[in-house]
Amino acid sequence: MMRSMLKVCILLLLCSQSVCAQEGKDKWVERRTTADGDKIYVRRSKENNLYDVRIEADLPGTIGTLYSVLKEVDKFPQWAYGVKTARIVTWKGSNGLVYYAEYSVPWPLSNRDEYAEVKFTIDTTVKHIATVITTTQKDYAPEKKGLVRLTRSKSVWEIATIAPNKIHLSYILEIDPGGSIPSWIINLFITKAPADTFKQLRKRMIEKSK
Repeated sequence: MMRSMLKVCILLLLCSQSVCAQEGKDKWVERRTTADGDKIYVRRSKENNLYDVRIEADLPGTIGTLYSVLKEVDKFPQWAYGVKTARIVTWKGSNGLVYYAEYSVPWPLSNRDEYAEVKFTIDTTVKHIATVITTTQKDYAPEKKGLVRLTRSKSVWEIATIAPNKIHLSYILEIDPGGSIPSWIINLFITKAPADTFKQLRKRMIEKSK
């Protein structure tokens, strides 16, 4: 979900052979540290020649606060970079859902879209640790004319409470955006999308904590 925000970032990261040519698979390389202290990393994918992204960040609020933000799917466009529209398709109990989202991509490329299933879990023995896993459901519904369906996407959030009102996120996104994306877009947005998204997410967490 939050990966919603990062979708466009990855769309910009994924298709250049020169962005991380010096790195091997499984090796994370830091690309940027934001003004808020968020660290952004990339690595070569194990699945293909594309790239994964990882973000390490501390945010104000609790695990419950973050869950609340992530379950408000229709509000993704307010803080998630590149999300044009988003809506819940169906709930799967109290800790799961399927959502639909469309992502804006700069002209002349076609917008991307996806159906994704989200599962929320919290460790029942260590209650300050939680996980959110999101996976694309490529064949959930027919593709829409004029949009490119994401062919593969998986994100994992590992969330830990580090203070009474502070959490740490370790977020990893693996994605295949489908189609092709030129390197000039990657070079323009490689760090902008995640930095902007986490900046807005931090503001949203503060609002929800009041």
